[in-house]
Amino acid sequence: MHKLTLDTNALRYWAQSKSLIDEVKISETSNSSFNLQYLKLENYRIERKCEIAVPPQIFCDFAKEPTGNLAKQIEKLMETEVNYTSPSLSTFPLHFPIIYFSKEQFEEIFNLVFPHSMPTDKKFKSNQIDALLLYAHKITDRKFFIIEDRNILIAAEGLFKNFSIEVLSINQLLNLLSAED
Repeated sequence: MHKLTLDTNALRYWAQSKSLIDEVKISETSNSSFNLQYLKLENYRIERKCEIAVPPQIFCDFAKEPTGNLAKQIEKLMETEVNYTSPSLSTFPLHFPIIYFSKEQFEEIFNLVFPHSMPTDKKFKSNQIDALLLYAHKITDRKFFIIEDRNILIAAEGLFKNFSIEVLSINQLLNLLSAED
């Protein structure tokens, strides 16, 4: 069984495909395509070919709207549909067991994926959260990190070579799972 870690948007697309949350705001064509792909992922989950989880730090991605509707919907998913990865990082929110946060490893991941990101950049905080989720995935010894972020997919080879983090898009994952059938 493949152990998958979903990025925030991947979790949203998966939950939307199951009508568990309100619609994610993306183009109608992309929305339809993602729904079909994530429904296939759900079938693989039901067939026990993969296990879906998210790091507790996923809630850092809702900092702009921590009590908003989407954050509440995602939190409800954690009660019934998706597990948290374990162990957790020793950062907020805490879930036991924990591993102490290594600033050095986090910075190495961040600098590999976002080498030109500066604190003054508009997406700097978002980039830091993405690097935090990658780091959280790494410490759990899970197989694949599922994401649609172009920068992270471009850095996939380096992430695997330097940190043993395997990142895939949903399409890449489905191709892999399909080849195993």
